[in-house]
Amino acid sequence: MAVEVTEERAIDLTGQRSKSIDEFLGQGFDLIVTPFNEARDRCPVFPDQEERLHWNLEDPAETEGSREEKLKVFRRVRDELEKPIRYHLLPDYR
Repeated sequence: MAVEVTEERAIDLTGQRSKSIDEFLGQGFDLIVTPFNEARDRCPVFPDQEERLHWNLEDPAETEGSREEKLKVFRRVRDELEKPIRYHLLPDYR
């Protein structure tokens, strides 16, 4: 559903996948963003990590109900992500 609702904003997530934290061990990061509580709780602290942001959004993957009810939550969370992404990650679009 994430692919579907991001396509509505002309963002193509085709081919993207969830990745194991193991793929990132040993790498350095300037910024780590955790959008959901579970992500924050499971994300390790990386050496030389400069900044960590937590946005405390509802995880749409946890939504129960009909397809339309789930899509409604995915759309809402997509829209809620847009402002902090633009502010923190795309400063030219502020």
